[in-house]
Amino acid sequence: MYIDFRKRFMFLVLSLLINATGHALTISTNLGSAVWTASAVNINNCFSINSLSLVIFLEGLAINCLVSLIDKKRKISKFLLDLLFITPFSILVQYFTNCLEGLNL
Repeated sequence: MYIDFRKRFMFLVLSLLINATGHALTISTNLGSAVWTASAVNINNCFSINSLSLVIFLEGLAINCLVSLIDKKRKISKFLLDLLFITPFSILVQYFTNCLEGLNL
């Protein structure tokens, strides 16, 4: 069971890195992005927040709360697991976007 958890955790980290890198690449090159990431970029630019990670996190939190309100059978553990995913994802997207914009792509 320990090996299974470790393997699953490593795949989670790998998927977070690949997913965040892909989103950051589409953001930094202005070649389009996924709906939620694009809306976060637009909100960030519209209100001059200067923290893409904060906007992505707040969007994820808002959607997570909305889904919890709609699905009355949803458990608190699912809510917390979603937050556990969106937190490093938003930070990694911001980090990789800054790195890629520094490369002047």
